[in-house]
Amino acid sequence: MNLNGKSPFILFFLFLLAAQWSGCSDDKVREAAKEQAMEAVKKNQPEVGTTEKNIFPVVGSIELLTEGKEVAKGEEVCIPIKAKGFKQIVSMQYTLQWDPAVLKFKSFGNFELPGLSEQNFGTHITQKGKLTHAWFDLNVKGITLPDESPLYELCFEATGDPGSKTTIQFVEDPTIIEIANVNSGFLELKQVPGLVRIE
Repeated sequence: MNLNGKSPFILFFLFLLAAQWSGCSDDKVREAAKEQAMEAVKKNQPEVGTTEKNIFPVVGSIELLTEGKEVAKGEEVCIPIKAKGFKQIVSMQYTLQWDPAVLKFKSFGNFELPGLSEQNFGTHITQKGKLTHAWFDLNVKGITLPDESPLYELCFEATGDPGSKTTIQFVEDPTIIEIANVNSGFLELKQVPGLVRIE
């Protein structure tokens, strides 16, 4: 892949995401990659006193949605993750969170986002109700999808007592929320959490 002429922002994400692929639980690898990425960014920052203030501007927003459902205890429930405003997106990372006393993670699938696979997820803390995620467009050209497009699907076993409930939401622990487009701009995440109730 030819990165000549790519912004330091793209290099930053390629370093970070490559580190996550090498092991989401390996903090030393992630930190080393982050240091390399930050060095690449520093080399491309403007001189002090120039008018360019932020090489990572917030340029818009994107919505990520999870569906709410009701399910009987012991049954499996699958929740699609959908997107609105998915335009020329080149990288995306975050953590999904739920109450592990209500839902037990089983699997993911139905990948609709190009280049997305099981390797883009970290399942090492699902017993704590968290699933980490990191993806980027290998062609570095940006992906555009119609509104309400499903990206993938998560499946759980309903383990909570009848009447219990949990939201499935996007959080910044341990993987922070960062979504960027091909023009080197960050997008603000506007999420619609899904509520799952145990009947």
